[in-house]
Amino acid sequence: GMQGTNPNIDFEKSWFTPVQKNTSIKEGKLIGVSSFGVGGTNAHVLIQGPITKEVEPIKRREELFFLSAKTEQALKSMQSKLDQTLKKTNHVDTSYTLCKRYGQGADGGISKL
Repeated sequence: GMQGTNPNIDFEKSWFTPVQKNTSIKEGKLIGVSSFGVGGTNAHVLIQGPITKEVEPIKRREELFFLSAKTEQALKSMQSKLDQTLKKTNHVDTSYTLCKRYGQGADGGISKL
């Protein structure tokens, strides 16, 4: 632990507060911890106090999915495959992948899922 402070630093007029015992961090407060070693071996860490307020959930946005098929039956089959895939994947990632791959194959890339 710390034995004492540097007598050349006026901590009364500084915004630094040396901590010599366990201290709780106020909610949301950000503190910096620095350790200065001999020969320039220094370490610095930022720590934030706990945040107890509730965070609003991310609102789901609509995504565009490109599907292309030669027949109505093939399109419904692709839509069914996509529905199953979307139950277990991220909608944004899947939409992006399909949009980037659209037109590369007869089925627009959906069979790769």
